Amino acid sequence: MNYSDLSVSQLRKAADISERIQVFRDELFKLFAGQIADGPASSPKHRHKMSTVGRDGIRAAQKARWAKIKKSKAV
Repeated sequence: MNYSDLSVSQLRKAADISERIQVFRDELFKLFAGQIADGPASSPKHRHKMSTVGRDGIRAAQKARWAKIKKSKAV
């Protein structure tokens, strides 16, 4: 599969799905390890999330890379 042929929205959707899969894997690991909390007494592990500005910067840089690739293919 050539990832450069996918649209930005397709890549974002794939990243979201991958993130959800990782959350489910973590839950399964905790379940089989016997570490699932039964109530709100234990706080969940907080994941550091990227800011909107950070995501926008990465998105803009990736779009520029794709535009450069597509421009070289068109020539």
